[in-house]
Amino acid sequence: PQSTRSIFLLRTLLKLINFRKFVGFLSEHTKPGYKSIPHGKLEDKDRLDTAKLLTAHYGSQDALLVTVDILEEINQNDLAQRLQRSMGKFSS
Repeated sequence: PQSTRSIFLLRTLLKLINFRKFVGFLSEHTKPGYKSIPHGKLEDKDRLDTAKLLTAHYGSQDALLVTVDILEEINQNDLAQRLQRSMGKFSS
C-alpha cells in the first residue's frame, strides 16, 4: 500500500545522517521515464517534505527504488539494504 511505502521512505530518511548529501544527489538523479527533481524544489525541505516530494514525483514504488539507488551512491549501503528488505514485503 502507498501509505506504508511512504512510511518506510520517511523512516529511512530519518535514519540518514548526511541528509544534505542525499538531497544533492537526488537533484542530480535521473530515472528513465522521469525528469530529475529540480534543486529549487528540494531547497530547505525537511525529511518529511522530501519524502512527500519523492512520492509525488516518482510514485510510491519508484520513490523507494530511487531512494535505494541514491543511498547506494552515497555509500549508505546498510540503509539501502534495509529499505530493499522492507520493499520485499510489497512484491508478489
